[in-house]
Amino acid sequence: MTNKEGPKLGYDLGSYTINDPEKLSQNMLKLFEVGSKAFSQMFDAKKTAGPLSMAGEMGEAGKVLSVVMQHWMTEPDKLAVAQTKFNQDFIDLWGRTYRRMLGEEVEPLVKPAPGDARFQDADWNNKPMFDFVKQAYLLATNWAEMMVENADGLDERTKQRARFNLNLITSALSP
Repeated sequence: MTNKEGPKLGYDLGSYTINDPEKLSQNMLKLFEVGSKAFSQMFDAKKTAGPLSMAGEMGEAGKVLSVVMQHWMTEPDKLAVAQTKFNQDFIDLWGRTYRRMLGEEVEPLVKPAPGDARFQDADWNNKPMFDFVKQAYLLATNWAEMMVENADGLDERTKQRARFNLNLITSALSP
């Protein structure tokens, strides 16, 4: 026998109701269309030439972060352990989120650093999916920072450059 009502969730989905799915689809397609045009223009070679351009900066970030990844590729066992830990944490986070959606009180897997103003709004903690996005971002950011810090054998100057570029990227991707 199946429950026609579905599982009883521990929070109200009323604010997530999609009244007009067709309109939502049209708006999403428009978002992708306009976004892809803007992204193409941002990286237009004629407009982005030079060392201080967006393309130049992204290229420099890619170079220094590839040095970090090249280091890790020389130690595949160590890389596998780090990647396995990240995967396990992400699976644990999803399990915790699912339990929260069912109404269970669950301790966060990862919390923002004290003073991190990005996640001050109560919805980041009170809404399970917002909390999931926040924690997934923090897990990924912490993992990437750990990869830079634990890249043994890299000179301090390279690590500083990698930290700087990683911080720019993770800040730009912050929810």
